Amino acid sequence: MKPIITILILLLLLSSCLKDEELKLKTVEYQPAELNDGWVLNPVSSTNFNMDIFNEVMKAVYSNEDFLLVRSLVIVKDGKLMAEAYPRTLDDRDEPHHLWSTTKSFISMLTGIAIDKGYINSVNDSVFTYIPEYMQYAYPELMPLTIEECLTMRSGIDYDNDDWEEEELLACVPDELTRYIVERPMKAKPGAETFYKNSDPQLLVKVVSTAAKTDLVEFADQNLFAPLGITNYHWSRNKDNTPYGGFGLWLTPRDLAKVGLMLLNNGQYNNHQILSTNYIKEATTAKTVINEKDYGYLFWVDDSRRYYWTWGAGGQFIFVVPEKSLVVVITSEQFADEQNTTFGQARYLVEKIMEGVKD
Repeated sequence: MKPIITILILLLLLSSCLKDEELKLKTVEYQPAELNDGWVLNPVSSTNFNMDIFNEVMKAVYSNEDFLLVRSLVIVKDGKLMAEAYPRTLDDRDEPHHLWSTTKSFISMLTGIAIDKGYINSVNDSVFTYIPEYMQYAYPELMPLTIEECLTMRSGIDYDNDDWEEEELLACVPDELTRYIVERPMKAKPGAETFYKNSDPQLLVKVVSTAAKTDLVEFADQNLFAPLGITNYHWSRNKDNTPYGGFGLWLTPRDLAKVGLMLLNNGQYNNHQILSTNYIKEATTAKTVINEKDYGYLFWVDDSRRYYWTWGAGGQFIFVVPEKSLVVVITSEQFADEQNTTFGQARYLVEKIMEGVKD
């Protein structure tokens, strides 16, 4: 425990000094580059964007003040790459970035793909239909737990991302991650309460991999990443080789935008149906409420229904805006709570972009 506390103290001290340094580049760059990675370019200009508004967005992104920790902003309109900004270093364009809880939305997509392919029958199935060997470790109250209840953070498992459970997960590293989770005490009956936690998507890692009879990352590679032309990624694992379902994925900003574009296009990319339209509709329809925000299947949903998004700690976002045929990706450095790129800041940028794009 002491090493973790020491690291947190050092990060807090570092964050208090951040604004004393010029961390952002002085030259504002946002024109997209041709990298032969599948993107069609339509560079931002006065013909497709209100440049006064766009300059406001760039001023914010390159600011060394409120938006200090933003590391990338990628804008896609009508399927074309309009702008990309890397205000700290251009290296951020090509380096996979830790997505933290945006990983959860990928677990949702992979669950949907497993359903589409017939490996999983329905979100209404009990998770123990697919992992019956773990029933012996679980409380009887957990037996009815459904896949949908995991997708909506309603497992009832007593697990707190900010408490000792996460310390054990990250520091003590239990030998068998799935067993560790199902052995947790019950806080409520499945479906009775919503509580944001990493345990629920982690159970789905085991459900999907067992149902598909393959490693989850291999399943993701074959059925999501390869069809999108994504090869530059990393997925961290527990020492039992289980991929982390709540926070383990690393991707580049441009590849995150490909995922957003696939979602915007109702599951299609390059005329290939990766994820069904029906699942995307269900996943991005509000099912419950977390922290006063609507929540679907491991996706956040705007209460006005104008957009939905993924959300990772410190400011890792994919925003999908169907009414504007728009995808916005934001990634950020994470040092300390006092400095994180907040949802409010991300929403400001996205809604400014929505205001500025020309149909």
